Amino acid sequence: MLKRFPAIGRRVFNTKPDTVDALLAMEELMGMARNNGDTLREYLFDDYVLLYWLSEDAITFLSIRHTREVSFEFHDLWGGEP
Repeated sequence: MLKRFPAIGRRVFNTKPDTVDALLAMEELMGMARNNGDTLREYLFDDYVLLYWLSEDAITFLSIRHTREVSFEFHDLWGGEP
């Protein structure tokens, strides 16, 4: 689907970050996108969220998560096992 319609995902820069870390990361990515004309997008399909970077000549997959998954950083969120 993305090969045929690469801009199908919604623009992530149109959303407001809810943490300071997310705001700083988004500002950095927005600066990169302005310089190159690239966009950060997310596409929802089935029970998954695909985060990808769209440039003129390539699609770069950044993450694929199941919608029930809280995050990839389990160790950082909940610490190691006792």
